[in-house]
Amino acid sequence: MAARVEAPTLSCASVRAVGVAAIRLALGIGFVVTSILRGLDGGPALVLTLIGLGQRSRTGAADPGGALPVPAEARFDAGWVGILLACIPSTVGVSAMAVFALVFSPALCAVLGGVLLALAVLAAVFWAQLEARERREDRRYWVERGPRPRVYVVPR
Repeated sequence: MAARVEAPTLSCASVRAVGVAAIRLALGIGFVVTSILRGLDGGPALVLTLIGLGQRSRTGAADPGGALPVPAEARFDAGWVGILLACIPSTVGVSAMAVFALVFSPALCAVLGGVLLALAVLAAVFWAQLEARERREDRRYWVERGPRPRVYVVPR
C-alpha cells in the first residue's frame, strides 16, 4: 500500500517577507524605546542598538531556482497566516528574550531590539529582491509550511 502524500499548504513568499519585516521593525523600535523609558540613557541605547544591527545574514539571498510547480491540489494560507508562520522561531524567540531582558537589563533589551531591527532590514531586502525577480520572470513564489519548506512557483 502506497503512503498517501498530502497536498502542500502554501503561503506567498513576498507577502511573508514584507509582513515579517514590518513586524520586526515595529518590535525592534518598541523594545529600543521601551529600554530608554526603563532608564537606559539615549546614547548607550543607540550604541547598543547599533551593536545589535551589526548582525549579518548567515544564508545570504535565497535563490528559489529549484522551485517546484504548484500542484493543482495545493491549499493556500491567508496572507496573515503566512506572516505569522514566518515569525516562528526567530522573531518570537528574540522578542521573548527582549521582554525578559526588559525586566532585568534595559541594555540587553536595546541590543535585542537592534537584532530585531537588523532582521527587519534583512527581510525587507529579501522582499525587494524577490519582488524584482517575480516581476522580471512574471512568476509568483510560494513557500510550504514546515521546518524545511519547499519553494513552489506559478506563472502570474
